[in-house]
Amino acid sequence: MPEDIWEASKYKIKAYVVDDSVPYTGKVDLYVLKDNDESNPIKTEKGISVKAGKPIERTYDVPKVDPKVATYEFSIVAKYGEGMAKSQQLADATVWPKEVKIHVKNKEDSDKDFKEVKLLVQQQGKDVAKPITDTSFLEIEKSTLAGRPYQSGGGRTVNADVIDILLTWMVNHDREFLQGGSTGATKPGTSAFPYLASPNAELQNVAFSVDLAAPPDQVWALIGGFGGYWHPLVASIKLTGTGIGQIRTIETIDGKQIVEQLDAMDNAQRSYRYTSIAGIPATDYTGMLDVKPKGSGSSVEWRVQYMPGGQPDIIVKTISSTLLKTGLDSLRPRFGVPK
Repeated sequence: MPEDIWEASKYKIKAYVVDDSVPYTGKVDLYVLKDNDESNPIKTEKGISVKAGKPIERTYDVPKVDPKVATYEFSIVAKYGEGMAKSQQLADATVWPKEVKIHVKNKEDSDKDFKEVKLLVQQQGKDVAKPITDTSFLEIEKSTLAGRPYQSGGGRTVNADVIDILLTWMVNHDREFLQGGSTGATKPGTSAFPYLASPNAELQNVAFSVDLAAPPDQVWALIGGFGGYWHPLVASIKLTGTGIGQIRTIETIDGKQIVEQLDAMDNAQRSYRYTSIAGIPATDYTGMLDVKPKGSGSSVEWRVQYMPGGQPDIIVKTISSTLLKTGLDSLRPRFGVPK
């Protein structure tokens, strides 16, 4: 996959040679090309021995950009096979100058002549010879603007909090770190390719609540039945059995089917608990719906907890959040909200 790099930086590759989907073993010639010009390679290495499943690792110095050309393509090509007739591109990149010169008019007087100014290219810089960490994002750019040598490799890791780093720099000038409600992934990625995180084994929770003007008994009369038909995303409900252990089969308006079992019912406390049997891609999925008095009205809380069942957590969380929030939001126009 192409990437953007700076002129006169180092470019490190780690790539495999594959012949018709089969890892290649044999001799390889490497060519470093500018703008895919094979007639005039920047660098050539011949007779490199390659074993199946073993990557070729090389570090190259990227040459400077021609002053007359804004950018150029830089690629590494491997030739192999009988007569070196086969070819495979191992890496390619767009090379940018560290700064470009542009002409602008004086903002105060548009009739004045153009003048030449320098503008930092707005491409993220990185230097593979220096360490790249979770906090090195934009460090090269910030150091360049401040007129000091950069200390890291810049770039970004898979777990880097890039949005908060960017906002802290732009809004708070790096004085105090600004961080949103999410401090990181529930399961961070690994530091080695392909950077996959192990399955999330932590119990996940989703909860929503709504305050209503109506008294608790009035609200419970609508939503307190396990087979109650009040949710706007539900097309139909079929009940099997009675009491604890009762099964409800829900058909959603988009054709999905969700099967749940009643585990506990307490009409006096206006609450019930249930377990998902099918339709939600998670394990140990349980839900609780309850209505409590609050002031002259009531408060409804709907919460679920589950273990991810092989699906990315965002999928289960999105399904659950949509069901819970849409259902509770539909109660506001029915019962009103406290003033």
